[in-house]
Amino acid sequence: MKKTIKAKTDGRLDKILTESLEGITRQKIQLLIKDGLVKVNHEKSTKPNKQIKEGDFINVEIIKKPLEWAKPQKMDIEIIHEDGNYLVINKPAGLVVHPAPGHKENTLVNGILYHLKNSISKKEDSVRPGIVHRLDQDTSGILVIAKNDESHYDLSRQIEKRMVKKTYVALVNGIIDHKGRIEAPIMRHPIKREEMTVDSRGKEAITEFKPLRIFRDKNCTLIEVDLKTGRTHQIRVHMASIGHHIIGDQKYGDKKRNEEFENYGLHRQFLHAQTLTFRNLQKKQVSYEAKLPKDLQSIISSL
Repeated sequence: MKKTIKAKTDGRLDKILTESLEGITRQKIQLLIKDGLVKVNHEKSTKPNKQIKEGDFINVEIIKKPLEWAKPQKMDIEIIHEDGNYLVINKPAGLVVHPAPGHKENTLVNGILYHLKNSISKKEDSVRPGIVHRLDQDTSGILVIAKNDESHYDLSRQIEKRMVKKTYVALVNGIIDHKGRIEAPIMRHPIKREEMTVDSRGKEAITEFKPLRIFRDKNCTLIEVDLKTGRTHQIRVHMASIGHHIIGDQKYGDKKRNEEFENYGLHRQFLHAQTLTFRNLQKKQVSYEAKLPKDLQSIISSL
């Protein structure tokens, strides 16, 4: 269902929509905005705190029952761990995490719904049921899915309080022979709306990294990355901002370097979510690991 609203006053996007749409919570409104289902003056807006002016036109696509269009779909999913509260999987590169308008099939959520027989957290009628964090389409690696509302709420709280530890492995351009820490705010690019950029007006973003293996002949370094915050495209943007873009990154990388590594069989960004550590509902700290996939292992062996 689509609705068009003309703002009667100035204010935050999420606040104006909450006041204008009866029966929909502010949290649900924020999810709709973040998932790209809201446009302001015909331009997609993904920031709930976007400032709206009186007279602005807001278009909203309301999905009250997302599971009616996120259909279960049989899919080969590598399961790392499963219990009554959590499903931990190794997402392959190329797989979109959750459905969106125009992309309602062949997503991770479709496969999870099939595996769990529709038994999955639907907290706040989320358009991404069970998903408490996500990976870019061309990033492989570990993801945890909440199987009920209690685990969904608890994991979301831990992420918000930065209690969840996530490490990644990436192959970056250039030689890095030391540990490093990047503290640079990130925001959506003001012109290229599908990209993020480092900007003092953005949200706090912190990335730590250390070298694992240096390939001097190929002028690249395999690094481990520890995310302290979880901004969209954070690792990709931060590493590019210091001149060490991720090899294979089509959005923030270097075209010539990407073409060079295509000769080694690399056809996507070399970025893999390797480990995830959090506290389960019994307050026990648990850690899981997703091994480097074969396509990335092959690249390392070729260098």
